[in-house]
Amino acid sequence: MCFHASQTKKTRQLEDRFKVIRDDSNSIGEDDFTFYHSNGFEHRNIAIITQEASDILEPATWGIMPSNEVATNQKEYYKNAAKWRAGLNAKSEKVFEHFIYSNSIYEQRCLIPFDGFFEPYDFEGKKYPYYITREDKDSFALVG
Repeated sequence: MCFHASQTKKTRQLEDRFKVIRDDSNSIGEDDFTFYHSNGFEHRNIAIITQEASDILEPATWGIMPSNEVATNQKEYYKNAAKWRAGLNAKSEKVFEHFIYSNSIYEQRCLIPFDGFFEPYDFEGKKYPYYITREDKDSFALVG
């Protein structure tokens, strides 16, 4: 997954698109997951659909932590992990061997609804953000 993405749909629109319902125990509002641009290093709240509860839209924090880390140390972990860009981009060629992903690749997968994502486009030695989205502007899911 890329580091820059957008998700501008209301929660009800995500429920309709992905045939899920929101997790009522988390008091999810209509705009809780909407943003035009977010950098993954902000570790913001995002919506996910887990393989364990494939009919439920749940809140999550953008990023992944190894199972031996304590959830209460999340901010500190992400601050340190940013040094080696950990937990934001699982590349297929190392996802089964990398210590962060290898334990979760089989049993802790999810879908992450987005409208689009930004990738760098190199033009005459300068990088420009290129927005990639569906032609109909509907949401799609990236894997997590």
